[in-house]
Amino acid sequence: MMFKKSKLVNILSSLLLGTVVGAAILLLVVMTSNMSVSEKPELVLITDSNEKVYDGTPLTDSGWDLRGDLAVGHKAEVEFRGTRTNVGETENTATLRIVDVLGTDVTEEYQIRYEFGMLKVTPRLLIITSDSAFKLFDETPLTAPKYEISESCDGLVIGHREVVEVTGLIIDIGKTNNTIASVKILDSEDNEVTGNYSLVLREGLLAIDDGSSESIFGDGTSNLLPSAGMEDVVIYSVWSEVSEYVYLKVQSYGDYTGAGWEAAPVYAELLENTYSAAYLTSCALEDAGLRAKTVRIKSFCNDYGLPYYFRVGSGEAQSDDTFFCGNTDDIYEIEYYGLISDRNALYTPYLSYEKAYRDFVYANYLSIDEESLAYMQALIKKEGFSADDPTIVSAVASYIQNAADYNKDYPIELESEPNVAIAFLEKYKEGVCRHYASAAVLLYRALGIPARYTVGALAEAQAGEWTDVKAASAHAWAEIYLNGIGWVMVEVTGSPDDTDAVTVKPATVRYPYDGKSHSAISVLQGFEEYELRGYTYEVEIEGSRTEIGKTDTVIKSLKIFNSAGKDVTFRFKIKTETGVLQVYREKLVMVSEDESFVYGSISETPIVGYDFSDLNEILIVRISRETDIGAGEHLNRFDVMLFDENGKDVTDEYWISRKYGVLTVEPLQITLKADDAQKAYDGEALSCDTFTVVDGELVEGHDFGFYEFSGSQRMIGVSENEIVHVSVHNEYGKNVTANYVIVLLPGQLKVTAS
Repeated sequence: MMFKKSKLVNILSSLLLGTVVGAAILLLVVMTSNMSVSEKPELVLITDSNEKVYDGTPLTDSGWDLRGDLAVGHKAEVEFRGTRTNVGETENTATLRIVDVLGTDVTEEYQIRYEFGMLKVTPRLLIITSDSAFKLFDETPLTAPKYEISESCDGLVIGHREVVEVTGLIIDIGKTNNTIASVKILDSEDNEVTGNYSLVLREGLLAIDDGSSESIFGDGTSNLLPSAGMEDVVIYSVWSEVSEYVYLKVQSYGDYTGAGWEAAPVYAELLENTYSAAYLTSCALEDAGLRAKTVRIKSFCNDYGLPYYFRVGSGEAQSDDTFFCGNTDDIYEIEYYGLISDRNALYTPYLSYEKAYRDFVYANYLSIDEESLAYMQALIKKEGFSADDPTIVSAVASYIQNAADYNKDYPIELESEPNVAIAFLEKYKEGVCRHYASAAVLLYRALGIPARYTVGALAEAQAGEWTDVKAASAHAWAEIYLNGIGWVMVEVTGSPDDTDAVTVKPATVRYPYDGKSHSAISVLQGFEEYELRGYTYEVEIEGSRTEIGKTDTVIKSLKIFNSAGKDVTFRFKIKTETGVLQVYREKLVMVSEDESFVYGSISETPIVGYDFSDLNEILIVRISRETDIGAGEHLNRFDVMLFDENGKDVTDEYWISRKYGVLTVEPLQITLKADDAQKAYDGEALSCDTFTVVDGELVEGHDFGFYEFSGSQRMIGVSENEIVHVSVHNEYGKNVTANYVIVLLPGQLKVTAS
């Protein structure tokens, strides 16, 4: 019994010992295994990024970098999977494999982490321009279905083709854009790939004229004189905040034919993808710190005239640097800087763009035929002109102004001469504005100064009033190109059209009350533009006052002289107005503060500082201002009326000196999101042209006008639905988009399998 019990104990002991040993071995294995995992070296595979413009072929990049240490004899192999053909971004994915010297896969011996680069395909730029066309009214439609793709863009991918629908049409007298209704791009298998292109559409112009009068929109050969009996037809009405001559430009021209001027070439590249090179000069003036003025224009001739030098963001954006167009159905408001008298230290801030445009200008606006060049070179030698003369621009203008007599009844035979400009200077020595302008442009070009012939109208604007501009005020002048600045207008006509009235009045003069009689001074207001042309005057002004208050002053006699000192008064139709002589009680200084508002929220009463504490009288002050002011910086103008303690208006008894602060009107921000859309695959492209306002709201009476989307999804998958353009119009249909900052958020287009 004892033996048997010991044997059983031994067996049980052995089993127990085996179990303990086995567990220990298992624990050791697990611990060893965990230790090996935690001690595996780390490798990081970093793939390269790449980017290209869409060209219909896959974008790949097999560049990579490996961070971490490989064991001796081990090497890395990378298999790439990342690829991108259409516009968008994709990770440059890849797989890392590690092999030893025998080629055995030992990847498991490493911890591997990935950092993928991005493959990005950007849209291909395509600029499409529809044709322009013009004809006389014949009761039949005018269309121009042709178009061209600009050579300055990326162009179509080889094998792709465009399908462009040009739908512009006009029947009645007037002008309209030659509308590009739709554009599709198809690949070699007729799959639509429009979403891979960035489309810039430039619409030409369709115009029909009745032939009854010369049109400012003419072909460059028009003498800009209306037909008999049409001189008094109103072509524009202009409201200005200041009294001055406003040149309304419509079109500039290119090469001279001997009888007129051909259409000018259009520079395709745009400032900020929106504005033509016509804005360069105004950008220089704004950069120099000049304050813009405001003019409102109503066109009755369908020509969209713009003043020198119109500001970026004011009015409809002009993408053509030679011809201006826009909606003339309603009044349009423009901010502008006026004519330049001092061009020193002016430079446009867009210098790199200006240098590229300058090359284009020198290649296209120095052209001159051999006959004109020979004549002008002989004239240059005779007069001693030099392009290096810092006053050469004004010297040429003065010479042309005095080279002939202005006469609307010039001999009609002049128009039959093979070279009208030369005949005008050499033989006839009389003509009208187009003859002066043509001759000046050719002379500037012969001197190596880029110049172009320009037409429009001359408006004699009166401050705070609507002034009619009649057909008799149609006008032609020269533009010269100044390096670093842009195009600058030059008046070269010898004298004003004798049907134009030069409106002048005595300058305002003020004296403090001292019991003595004070008289007007011999200075005119309203003659400044003619002084820039080199004219002078002698004037006698009548008017005096002793007591406190205001008295009218009147012009008793006036003589006008040209730059050569010749009396040319007879060539002017002079209109005179009364001036003001004031004897004042006190000079009151009123200063408006700098203020800032968000567009649409301007208060009616500005903050104006003044101190009338030294006055014995108790003055009641009423201050107001205009509230319909667009986004941007403006003078913080205000109107003032003064009343005594009995309510009597005593404003005229005081000299109110106004010092304006700056009124900053911040654009109103609106955020729009393109709506999402989804459908099951049916072979047709999915698009969505609606959006939702997600933040902000328009000013009362304003609404969204034209808008455009870029987004299409035909195959199964997801892509962005983008709003590429949107405009805002007020209740009168005027484009007021410049007063808003519009943030555009994309939506999503999704095509599912079912």
